[in-house]
Amino acid sequence: MALGVIVAAGGAGTRFGGEKILVPVRGVPLLFRTLRRLRRLDGTAEMVLVLPAERAGAIRGEYAAEFAALGVSAVVAGGRFREESVQNGFAALRPDADPVLVHDAVRPLFSLDAARRAVAVAVREGAAVVGVPARDTLLRTDSDLAVLEPVPREEVWHAETPQVFRRAVLAAALAKAGTDGFLAVATDEASLVRHAGGRVTMVRGEAWNLKVTERADLAIVSALAAAEAAEDGMTRIGHGWDVHRLAPGRPLMVGGVALPADRGTLGHSDGDALLHALTDAVLGAAGLDDIGTHFPDTDPRYRGVASASFVAAAVRLAAERGLRVSNADLTVVLEKPRVGPHRDAIRRSVAAALGVSPDRVNVKAKTAEGLGPVGSGDAVEAFAVVQLER
Repeated sequence: MALGVIVAAGGAGTRFGGEKILVPVRGVPLLFRTLRRLRRLDGTAEMVLVLPAERAGAIRGEYAAEFAALGVSAVVAGGRFREESVQNGFAALRPDADPVLVHDAVRPLFSLDAARRAVAVAVREGAAVVGVPARDTLLRTDSDLAVLEPVPREEVWHAETPQVFRRAVLAAALAKAGTDGFLAVATDEASLVRHAGGRVTMVRGEAWNLKVTERADLAIVSALAAAEAAEDGMTRIGHGWDVHRLAPGRPLMVGGVALPADRGTLGHSDGDALLHALTDAVLGAAGLDDIGTHFPDTDPRYRGVASASFVAAAVRLAAERGLRVSNADLTVVLEKPRVGPHRDAIRRSVAAALGVSPDRVNVKAKTAEGLGPVGSGDAVEAFAVVQLER
């Protein structure tokens, strides 16, 4: 099976009040949340993204690297209406892509289990659509909103996406609708197949597979995404610790900032204990061993290098596992000089190494109250806690 995926994002967002696919949900644009989940589908051979015609080129150029990393094989311009956009996406698929899954870009919370079941049903029966049964009382009204009669809810389902089809089934449905004008009025792909005389099987999905249509929907999707992240272990915590001796003739590096002092940190690199602790915290949260494994102090390549490069490398390694830094909480234990006056500079330096805004980094300074090697001014100690999100 070579599953072809069409991500429909060609709409103008009229009811939303503007472009919505790049609106952030908990820091991640809506479109990218959807693409990340689609990438986890088994057997996906390629993914075609259909964007609004007037913005397709600009978005393609701006996010080319991100699209490639997420497995998007082609970005095409949408049409005048939804099914023309799907037709454009279908034309960009490989000829051997079969079955074909179509999904709304603004449904980031669809169930992977329901999508897999829909694929299986479509392979067996030709066409499947994910949906949920109606729960509320349904009433038919006239043009003046006067209630005419109830509609038996046992017979009614809310259609969602993904919708999945054998390639030949969807090709025939698109061709017929394009010939007789139904392409301009159909609201989904299942309607196309029914119009062509085909059978579509409903696959039960989840009520939280919400389509972002209006701005109020964003708050609901954001809350659901937060709950899902907590349940699915998509938030990961890492802890790091380090200590370095202080010696004359060395710069005192703390968080990538050289502090004024008569003694500095000893180390194979620049000896920045805070950034070493931070590197370990990022690696730990991502399940990637420790700083000594990746940047051993026996390797001459790392002699005297700025420790910010270790942090940046750890962030890249975490990103390869689909994890990004959410925030960092850091503590420096140093007898002198006082760290407080340099706190903002350290925060900005650390944020740059992590690739986040400074408001996601907290820096605290302590002394050891004259106790131990840190208290005697012979060492600096640092602790770091980092949160990563998928």
